[in-house]
Amino acid sequence: MDAFKVIGIVVLVNAAVWGLFFWQRGRLIARTRAAVERLGETWVIPPENGFYQGMLKGVVSVKTMGAIGLTDSKLIFVPPLGHNMEYLLKDVVGVSENTWFAGNYRGGRPFLILKLADGGEVGFQLGNHQRWMEEIKIRTASP
Repeated sequence: MDAFKVIGIVVLVNAAVWGLFFWQRGRLIARTRAAVERLGETWVIPPENGFYQGMLKGVVSVKTMGAIGLTDSKLIFVPPLGHNMEYLLKDVVGVSENTWFAGNYRGGRPFLILKLADGGEVGFQLGNHQRWMEEIKIRTASP
């Protein structure tokens, strides 16, 4: 098989996989938006692209891209696979930022770090970092 055919096949498979990824993520975001609106909550910041880093059941470190949104009462992260991760703002005891989080550095962009009442921490990288910091601090009364 000549090299151009192999490259063409690889490009087509890659495009199909990424196309399915974005299609599935769009479905999950739409479902999450509908569920939040059914509960009568209001989006403070509707779902947008973001990066999540945290712990799964306190044992396994998880890093993934996805969509993240903020309502009046919770922060919701929608991963490409699996279940949504929800963090109630009443359980957030601190908000900080750092370019390093859990031993990771991603291009000098700051992580928004939530300190949770159970002692855990989760980090997010977002497009409009300052807006997220301000909105969460207002809703949690964190310094």
